[in-house]
Amino acid sequence: TLPETLYNHTQTIQNTDGLITTSTSHILAVKWADCLPIIIYHPKKILCVLHAGRKGTTKKILEIALNKLIQIAGTNECFEIYMGPHICETCYEINATKNTHFNLLKTNIHQLKKVIPLNKTKLHIKTHCTVCHHTYYSYRKSKTKKRNYLFCSLQ
Repeated sequence: TLPETLYNHTQTIQNTDGLITTSTSHILAVKWADCLPIIIYHPKKILCVLHAGRKGTTKKILEIALNKLIQIAGTNECFEIYMGPHICETCYEINATKNTHFNLLKTNIHQLKKVIPLNKTKLHIKTHCTVCHHTYYSYRKSKTKKRNYLFCSLQ
């Protein structure tokens, strides 16, 4: 649960898969079950959180966000990117008849490489699968309405 003082000042933005801030007085959060949570930081005091599910990933949410962040920062270097626990390709079957699977991580890293030089970026990847590891809430595993949360802010 959130502390009472924080909860009283919380604003939920519905139907949003990405937020960007340059404010040091805001805390951003990303809520997910099996999708890929992404946090992007730039030392020019820019912070972005993304909820990259299959639909958002297919619509290139990471590539679009990175292009916007590059525009704000004025450079495509010095980004620090965290990709959190998500459903792995083995567990993410999207068509049982054709035995088709989707790889959220691989697809998002492909988008990342198109926009930002990896040798100028700090990339942190948490490869835990939300289905395989029982420490995460997974809709695909248990149809739960519970979700995982990541909170971050600029200092």
